[in-house]
Amino acid sequence: MARSVIVGGSSGLGLVIAKRLVARGEEVVVTSRDATRAATGAIEIGASLGIAVDLAHPETLADAFEGIGEVDNLVITAIEQAVNSFADFDIEQAVRSVTVKLVGYTEVVRALHPRFTADAAVATVGNAREFKQGRQMAAWLGLVPTQHSSGGHARLGEISCRGDAYLRTLLIHGARSAILAAKNKVDNTNGWLTNLLQRRHPNIAAVALANKNVRTVWAILGAGLYLGLVSVFALGLGTILRAGAGGIAAALGVVFLLPIIVTIVNSLTNVDWLKHVPQYLISSAGQALAGSKNADFAPWQNVLVVVVWTAVSFIAGAIILKRRDA
Repeated sequence: MARSVIVGGSSGLGLVIAKRLVARGEEVVVTSRDATRAATGAIEIGASLGIAVDLAHPETLADAFEGIGEVDNLVITAIEQAVNSFADFDIEQAVRSVTVKLVGYTEVVRALHPRFTADAAVATVGNAREFKQGRQMAAWLGLVPTQHSSGGHARLGEISCRGDAYLRTLLIHGARSAILAAKNKVDNTNGWLTNLLQRRHPNIAAVALANKNVRTVWAILGAGLYLGLVSVFALGLGTILRAGAGGIAAALGVVFLLPIIVTIVNSLTNVDWLKHVPQYLISSAGQALAGSKNADFAPWQNVLVVVVWTAVSFIAGAIILKRRDA
């Protein structure tokens, strides 16, 4: 049985990877900065072990990994997106960011290197939801062309090859496998890939497909959170209406019909505050989380909008249920 260590596997993309590996029957070790969270997360997903690891303190990593046996796969997802500027420069935050991204990652690999099997794999990925859109994640992985533009003429070169080389290699090799499978299919339903292969070299098509897959991963992570909260929102409405079907119908109305009604009202009136209402709708925030819309809010603000709608529905349903059926 393969053993995988997911550094940062208690949340975000690391949690998604850990769940997938557990579902495949692999032995998974997840880590978190908090020991309780690591242990709880491991129990929830069925991982074999949860340990506390803080990349900001690399001197503690060797002891933290002491009890782990052979390692077949290592995935590092504990990445912090630190934002600093000359006008408001935080030295402590900058030092922590450099320590985590340079010393921490290197020390993880060094500490586990003696335990790697002959075919061990190492990959470094970040929390996809920390990027505002899928294109930013693709650019971070070096799957976009370099630009040399001047005088209004855009000149695109080869891919930038920035970010983690191993993860980028995995994505491109996976895309090449998909291209090979598409060529061998008699009835290929992937029209986008087929048309691209007719116009471009297979290597270019592989990079384009890898770029598309990265953006799809980014969107799926946000969509999963959005759909989960919408389900709770519908549950609250169903409790209020005392009908499951009614709750689903009402939730669909709020998600799909309410934005149309707000748009019509905005077009018929000149009220300024109504122009800002659409960005506070659960559908707008959800589309931004799923990557299909570039909203005015930051990702955490879109999450907050969806959470507020869900909380209001769920709390109202709980109160009405207690008073009506007590």
